[in-house]
Amino acid sequence: MMMEQTATTSPDPELDEAVEAEVNGEMLETPPHLVDVIIPTWNNEAYLRPCLETFWQTVPLQLAHVWVVNNGAPDSCSWITAPNTTILEVGENLGWEGGLEIGLRYATAPAVLFLNDDVHFPPSSNGWLERLLGHFEDERVGAVGPLSNMVVGAQNMFLTHLHPLTEARFLIGFCMLVWREALDEVGGISHGLPGGDDFDLSLRLRNAGYLMVADRREFVYHHAYKTGERVHGPSSIPGGWNSKSQTDATVAALVERYGQATWDHLFAFPDEYVPLILEDEADEGAFDAATGMDMDMDMDADEQESSAG
Repeated sequence: MMMEQTATTSPDPELDEAVEAEVNGEMLETPPHLVDVIIPTWNNEAYLRPCLETFWQTVPLQLAHVWVVNNGAPDSCSWITAPNTTILEVGENLGWEGGLEIGLRYATAPAVLFLNDDVHFPPSSNGWLERLLGHFEDERVGAVGPLSNMVVGAQNMFLTHLHPLTEARFLIGFCMLVWREALDEVGGISHGLPGGDDFDLSLRLRNAGYLMVADRREFVYHHAYKTGERVHGPSSIPGGWNSKSQTDATVAALVERYGQATWDHLFAFPDEYVPLILEDEADEGAFDAATGMDMDMDMDADEQESSAG
């Protein structure tokens, strides 16, 4: 691995000042922000470029810092010039979970967003991340996810009977916002599974007593499978991405960890998902005090006119 972090960062998600760390041999100072965004990528400029462009078109610059973990060819992300965005050159393909762990070494914000590099944010979703972040004003919430086109469970846009705010049995990791304190409490990123790390994290959060929110009012577009199929092959071949053999191996591994009844409950229909009634959201002051930052971050149009490439 080609990089090493200095000891100036801290795992404490509470943030009240800029953080300095060594990134790819150079010192980098990240200003205070509320969300660290981690995007592992593997030679995928065609989708990563619009992902970054549309992300920063719909998110205030002062809200987040993006960490692009380059699992691909050296300098394959050198085209990136997006603001508040750092490329982490790791020199090898560490996979999805390995990429997330690298990003978490640098993440200091109270919330972290796990993001696939093939997600697209339409203009109509402007402000989506601020609104998802607001759910953490309820201390019971451990993770939040948006509505999308290519996703299973309560985030699926085609399950039109579900309440706009639904208590999810699980969230999918293509665009998953997690409270860092909750993530650390349940053990961080899990290894040793053939897939399904998002199911595993969801179950650990539930077992720890946290709620997961599917906010169906916030939509992002997910192309899906754009890296998995290139690395592992299509679902039509044995062992391919989302193939029957891979899916069966993932389910077997999760059943071994959590039991058949727990797994079955995740997909139990017609046992309906329940509408989520959050605690009183009025106390923004408590949230600001806990994070050391101001949730009222109006977008500055001039600051948003930056390009990801």
